[in-house]
Amino acid sequence: YDQELTALKQLKTLAIGDVGGRTMAMRVRMTKMEEPESYTEVIWDKAEFDIKPDDSMFTLFYLKSGS
Repeated sequence: YDQELTALKQLKTLAIGDVGGRTMAMRVRMTKMEEPESYTEVIWDKAEFDIKPDDSMFTLFYLKSGS
C-alpha cells in the first residue's frame, strides 16, 4: 500500500506443502497491481528450521557485503 492506502502489489500463495513436519508456502508470487504480467516468484524446495545462525550474520558489514 502507498501513503493513501492504495494497493500497489499483491502477494499470492500458489502452493502449500509440508517441510520438516511444518506446513508452509512453497511457491509465492508478488504482482504489481497495475502490471499483472510483471511479478517476482519465489519457490522453496527445502527449508531448515530451528537452526542457530551465527551472530556475525546480523552485522552491518555482513549485510552490506552479501557474504
